[in-house]
Amino acid sequence: MMSQWKTDSGDNKFDGQYKSCYVIGKGGSFPFNKPTLVISRFGERSPNIYLTNIGYTGCSRNTVRVVFNDDESVLICDNPAPDLNKDSLFIRYFDNTSTVDFIEMLMNKKSVYIRVVNSCGKSDYEFSLKGSSKAISFALGDYLSD
Repeated sequence: MMSQWKTDSGDNKFDGQYKSCYVIGKGGSFPFNKPTLVISRFGERSPNIYLTNIGYTGCSRNTVRVVFNDDESVLICDNPAPDLNKDSLFIRYFDNTSTVDFIEMLMNKKSVYIRVVNSCGKSDYEFSLKGSSKAISFALGDYLSD
């Protein structure tokens, strides 16, 4: 997988300044076969972690399962929230790990595999974590050191 992490920053009149990073993975089915894992932060708020370009996210019973390349344990998020347009899915917290620990794993592992399961079906995605540490540090600033 050759995907590279990218960064972005800016501001808008409603939310203020933001910084974000993202990577395009593989998986899903046409036309939603460019899944994107995004981490963003507005000002000093807690980060947002979400999947986008995965198709309709308004189905019921959404669950996100995560496995890293060198780990057998499965991280489970039973409460991901679709955005207002129902085209992104926010990973709010995991049942069995903290958000900070999850972010640190994203920064230190080689790849992450994500399965989204809901009443409409299931889809599997894979994301490279090469370059993630620098990009995530850019997006989150001092969040991890607080």
